[in-house]
Amino acid sequence: MNTIKRVVFWIAVVYVGLWILFPIIRMIVHIEFISDEIKSQYLHFQYYAVSIAVLLTLVGTIDLKLRIRENLITLIVTIGFGVIIHFISVISLFMNMCTYIDKEVLFQHNENPNKQIIVREMESGFQPPTQPHKKVKGLRV
Repeated sequence: MNTIKRVVFWIAVVYVGLWILFPIIRMIVHIEFISDEIKSQYLHFQYYAVSIAVLLTLVGTIDLKLRIRENLITLIVTIGFGVIIHFISVISLFMNMCTYIDKEVLFQHNENPNKQIIVREMESGFQPPTQPHKKVKGLRV
């Protein structure tokens, strides 16, 4: 049973470490996701998985042989760390709401149609209302 706790603890710690290192590695190597859908699925998975991994680190840190005060401090620090990671996950999830969309093709190569120059615009997903917003005030008679 003790070895299972260690394995779960170290898998959770390595996962959180990779969660921290992966964006840094992506910036250095200039790796991008192949599509926005895959990136969105990855971010949604990270949103839940990292929080669960932080809570799984409690398996290796809480020991019933220790005093209640030490276990309580460990629990509070781990939950605080989990809240901070949850906040970072929410920010990273909603930070990617705006994305580039392909507006029109300016140029397409005659011999290789896969070579294109495309106009891209930043899109937030917000569609402005088609009718102007009018505010009606009460009339005095």
